[in-house]
Amino acid sequence: MNGMQNKQKLFLPIFWMCVLLITTNACAQYRVVDSSQRRTPDWVNTLEKDYIIINAEGSSITEAQQNALMLIKERIVTSVADHVKAESEMVTEQVNYNEHITVFLEKYTATITTQSGDIPYLQGISLSRAEGFYWEHLRDRRTGKEKYRYHVRYPFPEFELRKLVMDFQLMQRRLAAQLHDLLDAMAEVTSIEQINNNISELQTLAASFVDGRKEQALNGVNRYRGLLNSINLYEENSSLGTLRFALRAGDRRFTTSQQPNIRSECARITGKQADGDFWVIDYDVDYCYDDPENHIEVHYRFGTSPIRKKFYFDVNEDKVRISLRQPIHFTALEEDAETVHRTGLNINIYAEHDATFVIEQIILNFEDLPPILIRDIEKSFSGRGNHKLNVEFNDPIIATATSALERRLPRISGYIEYREGHDGEKQTYRIYNHPYTTSW
Repeated sequence: MNGMQNKQKLFLPIFWMCVLLITTNACAQYRVVDSSQRRTPDWVNTLEKDYIIINAEGSSITEAQQNALMLIKERIVTSVADHVKAESEMVTEQVNYNEHITVFLEKYTATITTQSGDIPYLQGISLSRAEGFYWEHLRDRRTGKEKYRYHVRYPFPEFELRKLVMDFQLMQRRLAAQLHDLLDAMAEVTSIEQINNNISELQTLAASFVDGRKEQALNGVNRYRGLLNSINLYEENSSLGTLRFALRAGDRRFTTSQQPNIRSECARITGKQADGDFWVIDYDVDYCYDDPENHIEVHYRFGTSPIRKKFYFDVNEDKVRISLRQPIHFTALEEDAETVHRTGLNINIYAEHDATFVIEQIILNFEDLPPILIRDIEKSFSGRGNHKLNVEFNDPIIATATSALERRLPRISGYIEYREGHDGEKQTYRIYNHPYTTSW
């Protein structure tokens, strides 16, 4: 056991001597072939109050200078981070930046070459402010490989460090407030341009954050993009020849300065203008056939989010075409054994298009009986589908001669006179052998 200990005691000095020789030989591989001055300055490789003293290497003197500048910035970032951690407790948005200052330092030193230009308190750092520099041109004795070593004595007094700490804290508070405002604005923004602008600002913030706010900013970007993707085109209060639409997500309408792209297979676009939150497109259909596929296509592109919709129109929309598809029904309101003295008339009128029409009068003919004339009806209807017309008249009707119960196939003829719209052309619909029913 003692022999082994003696061997270990003998081995350790030999080991460290070998390490020293290897290190010395490694260092001695490079020799100085040129330098900025004959004698190495006293400050090289020392520590000095209110100064940052560093050296950096590169394959050229320019590269060595750039590496030295980056190293100075890293040292300043280290100093700022240490002082913020020791002296300042910044708590914003439930994020304690003291806890993340080490993360900030580690990530910053890894990416300093790309981020330094975006950090205000580092933009004033320049080698022109150095109070001493010294460079050496070195060559490897064995391989002949050359490199440069650049030494810098950079002033960094305490008062400047304090100022940089204040700049750092101010910047962090400002960025936190900007992030908070951008995230809150999502509930109220109504402009496509503002959405895109907020996305751009959040992306910039995300690039500058290295703590929990980075994820907040990126989540904000995704939420804004989700809002953008949820926007669609909705038609409101359109009519043939005029398309009126808005950009909408849920109940919220959005505006944009971007002009919509509009196309149609047959319609000719005659006008396009903004009307508040809406766009109004005027068009004519002179060259359109009666085709259910007739449409106007509107297209927007917001960033990477295309919005496209076809708005269909009916060339017969402003025309009136009516028909009777159900039996006409008569109801006795006043009657005696032989005669109906007051009658209620119910007619289901089917409109094939959306146009407005006004019923003016109706003429009905029972077989072998005088016609019944119902004047001044003036009932207005709009929209496609069934419309119920209920009127009363006092012309006497012989019950036994008109009762549907007494006939195998009760039929009635006549006319319905109407106007297209309130001031349009007068039209007549012919009633011919149409079935009817009676309550008597």
